[in-house]
Amino acid sequence: MATVLFLLDLLGTFVFALSGATVAVRNRLDLFGVLVLSCAAAVSGGIVRDVLIGATPPAALVHPQYLLTACLAGVAGFY
Repeated sequence: MATVLFLLDLLGTFVFALSGATVAVRNRLDLFGVLVLSCAAAVSGGIVRDVLIGATPPAALVHPQYLLTACLAGVAGFY
């Protein structure tokens, strides 16, 4: 069950990263700008959630899968 929840969490991260990448591409940013915006959109909500519920350090900073997923979505959105 925990694996399914983790995969769904990564899927949500991917979708939010794609939304950030889409905004960046529409504003004609380069690849670096797309990656920054996609990572910010993908992990900022989870970091705020973890801090508010007292789960420190935030999961996005502990597990590299979140940032990797956000970067992959950013590259996919750029190309």
